[in-house]
Amino acid sequence: MKQNTLISSDPMDLLNQMRGLEIKDTKIPKFTMPYWPQGVLISGYFGKRDYNVPSLQDSGLLSWNKGKHKISFLVDVKGAIRFDFHGPFKKLRDFPVFDKELCHGDYGRTYHEPVYWACSDHDKNTSRLGALILFDQFKSEILSKVLMEFKNSNHNDIATVINKAFDPFVPFATANLLSE
Repeated sequence: MKQNTLISSDPMDLLNQMRGLEIKDTKIPKFTMPYWPQGVLISGYFGKRDYNVPSLQDSGLLSWNKGKHKISFLVDVKGAIRFDFHGPFKKLRDFPVFDKELCHGDYGRTYHEPVYWACSDHDKNTSRLGALILFDQFKSEILSKVLMEFKNSNHNDIATVINKAFDPFVPFATANLLSE
């Protein structure tokens, strides 16, 4: 595919368009989960998981980062998706970097601190790209954790709406719920 930018704002279309693209030219717009119920915030912890995601190198170029680290997720009240990587010695253990924030130290000194989280509504394209790819890798696990949580708390109406939000990404979810 010779396309340099993505034109759709639908996350599934973006995933399909990304196949075969060079990462350095991929532009991902800010996105949220479609049909996400307003005011519902969910979070969860995966523990140690294998992943494959683009990461920002010290040179400013992107490279694929494949690893196994502790990962958590959050879908905020607007439907933005965030993934956090946890653990000590992140730089030594080759955690993926999605951005570099300018920090102010003592005596007027400034430095760049790596950002080890990816979010779908972040200002930096690398973070949005990482969130989209991580969401694609973990969408089924996220859905099953969330549905189990809401079904155990007698909030079946919210579970139904969340299932509808995930349906474009995990089409078998509806079939599984109907078979129960």
